[in-house]
Amino acid sequence: MDFRQLRHFMVVAEELHFGRAAQRLGIAQPPLSQSIKRLEADLGVELFDRSSRRVELSAAGRVFLPEVKSALVQLEAGAQQAQRVARGDIAELDVGFISTALFKALPTLMRRAREAMPSVHIKLIEQSSAQQIESLRAGKIDLALVHPAPRMLDGLESLVIERVRNIAAIPEAWPLARKAEIRLAELADLPFVMPPFRHGTHSLAPLLAACEAAGFTPQVRQEASQTFTMLSLTAAGFGASIVPASAAETGMKGVRFLPIIDLPSNQWMELVAAWMPGSDSPALNAVVEALRHALPTAPES
Repeated sequence: MDFRQLRHFMVVAEELHFGRAAQRLGIAQPPLSQSIKRLEADLGVELFDRSSRRVELSAAGRVFLPEVKSALVQLEAGAQQAQRVARGDIAELDVGFISTALFKALPTLMRRAREAMPSVHIKLIEQSSAQQIESLRAGKIDLALVHPAPRMLDGLESLVIERVRNIAAIPEAWPLARKAEIRLAELADLPFVMPPFRHGTHSLAPLLAACEAAGFTPQVRQEASQTFTMLSLTAAGFGASIVPASAAETGMKGVRFLPIIDLPSNQWMELVAAWMPGSDSPALNAVVEALRHALPTAPES
């Protein structure tokens, strides 16, 4: 059974006349009759009642016809879609992201992508930074939005799309939450919610060094890989957390966001777009170019 046989059956069923069907299909009548017989042999049923002078659908044929029409419509649509993708009329882009990208960068990226290529289909995949880089190198995603650890981006092309200060997130019920701003040492005796160090979050090493310089090591009560999870745990009173300033845009209830006035100057959180060099993806190249124009002062590496 093949596409051509199904189309032959549909046209004969619509015309109920082999001669007219053959003319409509642009073929001779004998090959059309043979095609229908082969289809019937493949199915093991008779699709037409040939007991009278008129061509009529059999009971099996009447059941089969709407299914064939539906299948042919889907096949035709799929073929057209594949052709449009091959021509570059439709592009697909698999984008990895971390939760902090949801605050501002990801909506901006989506908007820029659609402006650059209106037909682009974007699939979003939430992963940790390390997981994204692994997926990127394996060809499973086209673009990664990450907080890079040292040497994480070796061999990749990248663009800094956001750089924000780190701030403290404090459970609203804690006395410290009543302050307008704090010093790092004021967190010394508090439990912390922090990402696991093994996830390679790039801010952890400088943050731990800053805490040590302030005279303490964070007491990690709960680990959480994603910023949303950290904030939820902070709201529940598990501990304080240090997050990008953009996290305050979540409006998370139960959390107070406080500037840390003595946080060292290296305590910035960079969100970086990374991709494999030499990509021939029209969608990726268009989106990267759009980001470059949108962020003319952003440093590249």
